[in-house]
Amino acid sequence: MPLSVNGLLAVAPAFRGACLLPPGWGGRAKQNQLVHECHLQLEASGKWPTLLGPFRAMKTLFCLRLAQTMRSRLSRTEASEIIACRSGVLVTWRRRHRFYLRLALPKEAALARQAGLSSGQSTAQQQQQLLIQADCTESRQLERELVLLPALAGALRGLTSQRPTHSETVRLCLRWLAGHMLLNMAVDALAVELLCAWVAIDASPCSAMRGFLLFLQLLARHDFAQQPLIVNLNESLSGADRASIEADFRKRRRHLPAMFIACPQDRTESMLTTARPDTQLLGRLQRCARAALAAFETRLASPRSELLSASSMAGAFRSAPDSFDALLHLAPQPPLSECALDRLADAELQQDCDESDIAEVGSVFNSPGFHWVERLVLRLTAAHGQAAYFLADCYGGRCIGVLLRQHCGGGVDLSQQAVAWLDTAGPGLVARVELFPKNAGSDKDAAGSTEA
Repeated sequence: MPLSVNGLLAVAPAFRGACLLPPGWGGRAKQNQLVHECHLQLEASGKWPTLLGPFRAMKTLFCLRLAQTMRSRLSRTEASEIIACRSGVLVTWRRRHRFYLRLALPKEAALARQAGLSSGQSTAQQQQQLLIQADCTESRQLERELVLLPALAGALRGLTSQRPTHSETVRLCLRWLAGHMLLNMAVDALAVELLCAWVAIDASPCSAMRGFLLFLQLLARHDFAQQPLIVNLNESLSGADRASIEADFRKRRRHLPAMFIACPQDRTESMLTTARPDTQLLGRLQRCARAALAAFETRLASPRSELLSASSMAGAFRSAPDSFDALLHLAPQPPLSECALDRLADAELQQDCDESDIAEVGSVFNSPGFHWVERLVLRLTAAHGQAAYFLADCYGGRCIGVLLRQHCGGGVDLSQQAVAWLDTAGPGLVARVELFPKNAGSDKDAAGSTEA
C-alpha cells in the first residue's frame, strides 16, 4: 500500500449493541442480512489532490489496491468474499456478515465545501454565498459521516461498556419509534442513541424498562423550543461549557433545529437533527410519547397479570390508523416482516397480491442491505414531500403512513392525491390506499378506500 492503514474504526450500531437485529441474522430473505460499516484510517499525507473529482478517483484507486492486497494475503475461499469496490468503499463478506470498509478522509468534506466556488472571477459576496450553499448540502453530510459519526461511535461504545442496560434501552426505544413510523423518518437512529445516553448519564436506570420509561418522560416533558438538550458524554463538558451552549442556543434559536441536541463532539449545530424532525413531526413525536407514557403508567398500577399481557400494551407501540391522513397498504411482503409487531402468517402476508407478483418483486429486490420500502418512501417524498410526510415502519411494517403538512390543511383533495401517489409508486407495490379525510370535515373514524 502507498499509505499504511493506521486503524479500523467500527461505526455501525451493531458494534455497540444499538441494532434491533442480532449480528449475523438473515431471516428468510437474503436482503435481510445486515450491513456493517467500518472506517479505515490511513496515515497522513500531503500529496492528495486538491480538487474533489481527482481526490475521489484517488480514493477509488486506494480501494482497488487494498482489495488486491487483501486477496493476495487471504486464501482462495476468503479472497472470493471481497465482492465489490466502488466510490471509496470496499464491500466484503465474512461469515454471513457484510462489511463496508470505507476510507475515512476528513479532507473530502473540506473539498466538497469548496466545490461550489467557481473558478472564474467573482465578488467576495458571491463567493461567500456559494460557500454557504455548498456547506449546507454535501459537505455537511460528509462532515457528519467522516468526522462526527466516528467520534460519537467511540463515545457511545464506551458508555455502553460502563452501563450495560444502555444498549437494551436503545433497542427498546428504537422499536417503539419504528412502531409509530417515526424511526429514520422523523428522527435519526443516532439521535435516539444520544437521547438514551442523556437518560443513562442523568438517571442511571437499573433496567432497560426503567430507561425506556425515562426516555418517554424526556420526550413528553422536555421543552425543546426553549431549552437545549445537553448530553455530557465522558463528562467532557464543564459548567462553563454548558453555560456557553445555553447562551449560544438562546442567541441563535431561530436558526437552529426544532430538536437541538448538544454534545462534546457537536456543541453548536446539532447536525444529527438538522434535517429532521421539524416542528410538526416533533409535536407528533411528543404526543405519541405522552400517550405511551400514560398507558404504561396505567398498566404499572394494574395487577401483574394485566401488566404482562402483550395485547394490552400493543397500542403503546403503534399509532392509531386514523391518526394519519392516509395509509398506503403494501402489496408484496416487506423486508424484515418476521420482525413486525404483528407476526402474520405467510398466507395473510400474501393475501393482497398474486404469487407471481411476489416472486417477481422478490427477484428484483433480493439484494443484501436493500430495503425497498425505504426507497419507496424516498421516491414518494421526492415527488410529493412539499405537501405531505411519508412514514413507514422499517422493521416489517405493512403500510406507509401519510401526514399532510400543516400549511396544506383541509384544502387538499385526498382522493386526487391518492391517484398521484399510486402513479409515483408504480405498479405492483401498493395494494390499496385507505383515506381518513378528517381534515375535509368528515368524522375522525370515517375511512375511504381507493383500490390500486
